Amino acid sequence: MARQRSTGARKARGGGSGPPSITGRKPARSRAANVQRLSSPRAGENSGRQRRTVERMSEVVFAQRGFRGTTMRLVAARAHCSVGQIYKLYPSKMALYRAVLESKTCLLEAQLDEALATSGTPEERLRRMLPIVFGFFQKNMAFFRIIALETGPTLWQGNRKFMERVERWRIGVHARVANLIREGQERGEFRLDASAELTATSLLSLIKGHTGEWIWHREGGRLVDRVDSILDLFFLGLRDGRTR
Repeated sequence: MARQRSTGARKARGGGSGPPSITGRKPARSRAANVQRLSSPRAGENSGRQRRTVERMSEVVFAQRGFRGTTMRLVAARAHCSVGQIYKLYPSKMALYRAVLESKTCLLEAQLDEALATSGTPEERLRRMLPIVFGFFQKNMAFFRIIALETGPTLWQGNRKFMERVERWRIGVHARVANLIREGQERGEFRLDASAELTATSLLSLIKGHTGEWIWHREGGRLVDRVDSILDLFFLGLRDGRTR
């Protein structure tokens, strides 16, 4: 009688007449179900959010310790996630490093391209460029400390294609600035004693020098507060003795 009741209970639970499950676990999820779950919009949204968090936190660690001093464990602790979670997103520390460089560089490229492409006189367009650069440097100081720390082979190792693209973009910016200066000369807005290319180099070197000094020393207040003084000094040499 007891055995009949036990058998009946198993049948009621859908167990059939076969032996009970050894582990008591539910059947494993099918591969198709797993793929569907991982490719769902919610999964993609969570992955994108986690990527942004990891890149933002790794940016700080890279800036503090440089590439060699940074470990995935340090990044994971800062991002409040596991090392395994980071490796699911980035196959190596170099891949994470490259992702940080690319995201920031692309953002600056887009902002500068927009400033140089807008309408206005050559001087107006050049004046719009500097606040964008200085504002971006000030907001992303940790990122530019990475660049300053890794000016040697580390920055190129595993990043050659990316760095070559950055160099092509830098050359393009130089050419566009030189064209604006040349346009100002042709319109009589600028008086040039040197070539437009050399003058563009002077302006970009001026920007690089001020940003580098500010990043390492942070003296003299906000970087964006230097914009007017720098541009007034620069354009004074381009105009025919006139001040703004």
